[in-house]
Amino acid sequence: MIGQEKDLRGYHFNPAVSAKQVGNNAKGLYAKNIEKQVLYKTHADFASPLAYSKPIRKSFNVNLVGTQPGIDSSIVKTHSLDNFASKGSLSVERNTMVSSIKNGLGTGLSVAAQGYCLSQDIKGDLKRKT
Repeated sequence: MIGQEKDLRGYHFNPAVSAKQVGNNAKGLYAKNIEKQVLYKTHADFASPLAYSKPIRKSFNVNLVGTQPGIDSSIVKTHSLDNFASKGSLSVERNTMVSSIKNGLGTGLSVAAQGYCLSQDIKGDLKRKT
């Protein structure tokens, strides 16, 4: 995790903990770190079963968070960021592929238009040079 690698305070929500991270912590690679790492995970989090390993628990403050009623009916929902929000204060909406494309379309078109204008400027400059 970047916070641990760079010795920055880190708060990690349902992170994927890899065997490499467990190994690096077991070797004491981050033993001299000063900043604390806090890991929050839901009971059905499928991405971080290694968070319970001894090397990770030694380096991280691991907190188990219960799922909120109504968002605990599937594995995907138990992994939702909504589980880490106070009831009623914040809602997290996961983008679908279609909404992600739609939201990024304006930026993509803007970049394409800038690229086209730049190419036209370069063509004009090259014609005037000869």
